[in-house]
Amino acid sequence: MKMVSKGILKKVDQYLLTNYPVIWRTRIHYILLFSFVFGNIGAYLLGRFYPMSKKQMILDSGVQSLTLGLFIFLFFIFLYWAYTQYKFSFRSYRFKDHLLTLVIYTIGAFSLLSNVYVFNHSIIHTIANVVSDEEFIEDLRSVEDNAIIYRYRYGMDTPLTQEELAPFQAILEKYGVYKEMYHSSPYQNDKRKVKLYSSELNSKFHTLRAAKYYQHAGMQDDNYTKEYEDFGHFYGYKGSFWYMMSGLQEFSWVLIATAPVLLLLLSFVSFKMIFVAMFLQFLLMMGLFGIDEFRLGEVEVLFPMVLAVMFVILLVVRSNRPSFKMLGYLFLMTIPFTVLVLHYNKFHSNIGDLPFTVLLSLFLCLFAFKLLNKRNFQPQKQ
Repeated sequence: MKMVSKGILKKVDQYLLTNYPVIWRTRIHYILLFSFVFGNIGAYLLGRFYPMSKKQMILDSGVQSLTLGLFIFLFFIFLYWAYTQYKFSFRSYRFKDHLLTLVIYTIGAFSLLSNVYVFNHSIIHTIANVVSDEEFIEDLRSVEDNAIIYRYRYGMDTPLTQEELAPFQAILEKYGVYKEMYHSSPYQNDKRKVKLYSSELNSKFHTLRAAKYYQHAGMQDDNYTKEYEDFGHFYGYKGSFWYMMSGLQEFSWVLIATAPVLLLLLSFVSFKMIFVAMFLQFLLMMGLFGIDEFRLGEVEVLFPMVLAVMFVILLVVRSNRPSFKMLGYLFLMTIPFTVLVLHYNKFHSNIGDLPFTVLLSLFLCLFAFKLLNKRNFQPQKQ
């Protein structure tokens, strides 16, 4: 890593600085190397070789915690990238430079978020491969056929015979749940302990079923995969990993729609002004969604209305006051959220249409930014 940073990367950095200064100031070559290349390789290997077995298996809740930790780490990486954009200020007001910069920021945001997706995709497949499909289906059938879990869940206190207990005990041992529970007869009818260990086993089975579904069906929005007929009963539901990856995709597109605009503003404006604008943006969104919640107005109507009012004010009034510039920043940051709100109202969270919506949002932001610049709205660092 050190040789790369001092060798090839240094040459690339010098070449871009000399020939393509607009690209150089974005620092995208660092992002692509350390995130898209090394980051994705590391994320895949971490998920692929995460220590795991049937007895020591990470649950879906654990994967969500790891994902959150990775998001926090990448957030700090993004903050440092944003600081470099503030540090190396923009010296060009040409439209093609703005367009190129916004495209590069979009690529960089996609690169950072790809690390999360690659890690999750890799570790879910690792979980699914802990046990073969045939063996897992057999274990599921064994538990359901003996109906031990269900007898105690619904309050049936019928004593268990040794023949009924043996298959359940074997599966508990196999998946690392058995803890000397059934060694003596007084514990055979302990309803509380049976429920406790049944719950632990169910958690592992739930995680494995979700991982198996994602492994075979991917992100297909269906509840049955004919290619795997045996999964019709056992894997015939989306599961927690499907919903997690689906939510991750939607959240990633929202970030891709907003992060490049934020970075573009940081190329011209101080951190202080941007933080104030972000706080005002938060208050505005909470207010509009609050109005929608109390049924005083529809949020898909309120967002365009507020955006239109800000646009008219910025178009009619000419001013270099800080408060007027703040309105311009707020206007630019509101565009992506308005477009996304309209998208969800029309397409009802159709992920397939999100890339087009994000591109439309970025184009509108760039157009608005250029329009404000033409009217002598060129923010300077304070």
